Amino acid sequence: MSVTYGFYNSIKGDRKYNALEMSSIFDGIIVDGVYMSIGDALNVKSSGGMGITVGIGRAWFNHTWTLNDSLLPLTLANSDVLLNRIDAIVLEVNNNTEVRKNTIKILKGTPSSKPVKPTMTEGELLNQHPLAYISIPAGATSISQSNIENAVGTSACPYVTGVLKGMDIDKLVAQWGAQWAEWLSSNTDAWKAFMSDNTNEWKSFMAKNKDEWSALINGNTSEFETWFEHMKDQLSEDAAGNLQLQVDNLNNAALGGDFVFKGSPVSVEYMGENRIASITAYGENAQGGTTEAPVALTGVDNVFVGDNNLLPKATETRTLNGVTFTPNPDGSVSVSGTATNDTSYPFKEGLDDSLFGQTVCLSGGSIQTQLVINEKKHSGEWVRNVIVNAKIPAVVGVLSKQADDNILYGTIYVPTGTTVNTTIYPMLNLGESPLPYEPYRGRITPLPIPRPLRRVGDVKDKCITRVKRIYDKRIVLDGAEDWKMGSAVGDGAPYIFCDLLNDHYQAFPIISSRFPSTNILASNKNQGIGCWDRSLYLRYDSLFTNVEELKTYLSAHPLTVYYQSTAYDGTNGLDVCLMKYQTGFVELDGTEGIEYQSAYNRFAYTLPSTAVNDSGFCSHYKKLMTSAPGEDKYIVIRPEAVYFYDSQYTNADAFNAYLAAQKAAGTPVQVAYQLATPEVYATDPVVVP
Repeated sequence: MSVTYGFYNSIKGDRKYNALEMSSIFDGIIVDGVYMSIGDALNVKSSGGMGITVGIGRAWFNHTWTLNDSLLPLTLANSDVLLNRIDAIVLEVNNNTEVRKNTIKILKGTPSSKPVKPTMTEGELLNQHPLAYISIPAGATSISQSNIENAVGTSACPYVTGVLKGMDIDKLVAQWGAQWAEWLSSNTDAWKAFMSDNTNEWKSFMAKNKDEWSALINGNTSEFETWFEHMKDQLSEDAAGNLQLQVDNLNNAALGGDFVFKGSPVSVEYMGENRIASITAYGENAQGGTTEAPVALTGVDNVFVGDNNLLPKATETRTLNGVTFTPNPDGSVSVSGTATNDTSYPFKEGLDDSLFGQTVCLSGGSIQTQLVINEKKHSGEWVRNVIVNAKIPAVVGVLSKQADDNILYGTIYVPTGTTVNTTIYPMLNLGESPLPYEPYRGRITPLPIPRPLRRVGDVKDKCITRVKRIYDKRIVLDGAEDWKMGSAVGDGAPYIFCDLLNDHYQAFPIISSRFPSTNILASNKNQGIGCWDRSLYLRYDSLFTNVEELKTYLSAHPLTVYYQSTAYDGTNGLDVCLMKYQTGFVELDGTEGIEYQSAYNRFAYTLPSTAVNDSGFCSHYKKLMTSAPGEDKYIVIRPEAVYFYDSQYTNADAFNAYLAAQKAAGTPVQVAYQLATPEVYATDPVVVP
C-alpha cells in the first residue's frame, strides 16, 4: 500500500504523471458505465441479415472514456449449421502496452445444443463489458430484434446518469417487486370481500350442477390418467426439455404447424393423417475395445419407422424336424406337425438396433410353441436366449446384447415330442403390458450419407433428413462437364475446375453430397470442393489426380452440389438432407503403407483428416494419452496420426499382415476420432414412409 497524490508542477522532470493517474481524478465522481443521456446509450439493433448496429453513446470504464459518435455497423459470423450459439457485443478496454485502446467488438460464442453467454474477461490489463447478447439459432441467415438482449443498464453494464449517479436495471426490478407487494397487500381486503360476496352464488351453482359435474369428471378420469402416465415418462428423462417440447407442440397445433418429438426410440401414440416431415439422427457406436475383446465401431446409417409390433414378420415356409412353419399374410405363423427333436424356426430379419436397452413385452407364445428373442453373432453362431415367452401369456424383459455387433432376432421353439396344429401371433411391443396383436409394419430407410454417423464421447455426428437451407440452386456433376486442369503455385497442388456457376455469388460457400467444402487455391493443398465467381474447383487426391480420372469417377459416382445464386431472396432456399460430421473414421486392411518407427517401437498411420489431440478409440487396442513403457497393445492418437504400440510385431510387414488377416476374418481394425474441423454435407431430402 502507498499514498499517491497530485498534481504539482514539474521542476526539471521531477513530477511526471501517466494516463491512469490523470484519469484517477474522476474516481468517486464518475462511476463505471454507459451514459444514459448521450445518444441512444450504445443501444444494439438489428440492421438486416446478419448485420447489427451499435448506437451513438459514451461510456466510462476502467479509468478510460469511449465515445461512439455515429452508428457503428458490425456483422455477425455465419450461424452454425446444426447448433445454436450466443454472441456478445462488448466494449473492450485493453491496457496492454502493445494495444492501449478501447474497441466495440463481437465476442463469438461457442455453438451448442444448450448455448451459454460468453464469459467476460476481467483483469488488470484487459476488461470486457457486455453491451448486448445475441441469440443465433442454427441455420439462421438473419437476426431480428427479438434475438437481441441489450445488457446496457444491467449490473454487468450499468447506466451513468450524471456525476455521482449510477443506475442499473437490477435495482429497478427489485423496486418494482416491492411496489407489487405493496399493491397486493392493499388490495387483499377487497379481494376477500369479493370472494365472500360471491361464495353463496358459487355454492348454489355447484349444487345445481353437481350431477353433470360428477359425470364430466368421471368421463375424463381415464383420459387424465393416460395423460399423467405419459407425462411421468416424459419427466423422468429431461423435465425442462420435454415440458418445453410439449408447450411448443401445443403452440404449433394452434397455429397449424408441425409437431416435434424426441427420444430413442421416439414413441407416438396416434398420428392420424400426420406424416413425418423430418428426422434428426445422431451417431452411436461402441466406445472402443481391446485386443482380447475387440468390438466393431458400427455407426448409424438408417432410420426405422414402425407401428406397435416391433418383431419383423417371418417370411419363409420351412419344415424342420417334422414341424412345418407357414407364415401368413397378416404376420401370424401356422405351426403343425410333431417335433422329432428340439426345433427352432428363426425369423429372417433381426431387430432394429434402436431397440437395444428398451423394456419390451413379448406375447403370442405357449408351452407347445414358445416365442423367443435370441442373440447370435454375425457368423450365425447362437449366443443365448434373451427373452422367452412360454408358460405365461406375456413376458417383460430388457433387450440387451453381450457384444455390440451381435444380432437379436425372433424364434419359434417347439420341444421334442410336441404335436402342434395352431397359429401363433408373435407380438413385441414397448412397455410392460402386452398390446393387442397387429401385423409388423416396420420399414428401414437408408440415410443417403457419405459414411455412418458415429460418436466419440459426447461428440456426435448428426443428420437431418429434411431442412430448408440458404442454397437455392442444385446441380448434379456426372463427368460430362468441361473440366480443366489448373497448375500449382509454390507449395500448392494442382486442382481441377470448370466454369458453370453463371449466377453464383463471387465467393459464397458451396456444399456437396460427398466432398467437404473448403477454400481450394493453387497455392494450397486443401482436399474437397470450393468455388470462386463462376468456377467450381475440385481436389481429392485419393480419388482422382487428373481430368480423365475425375470424369471417370463422376460418371460412376454423380455428385450433388448446392449453391446460392444471385436470385436468392432469403426465403427460396431448397430443402436438403443435411449432415454434420464431427468424427473421423478409418478401417484398416494392411494396404495403407503403415510404417514401423523403430526409434519409438511403434507403427504410424497418417490420418486422412486432422484429429483433436488424444480424442477417439480403437476397436482392437485400448487408447492411452501418451506412450507408456510398461504397457503393451495400445494406441496414441495425435492430430496427424494414430500410433500403434504392439510388441508382438517388430516390422511393418508383420503388422500389415495382421491388419489384413483381421479384415479377412470380418473383424477389421477400426479407429474413430474427433475431427479438428467438422465436415458438412448436403444431398436431396429423404422421404420417410
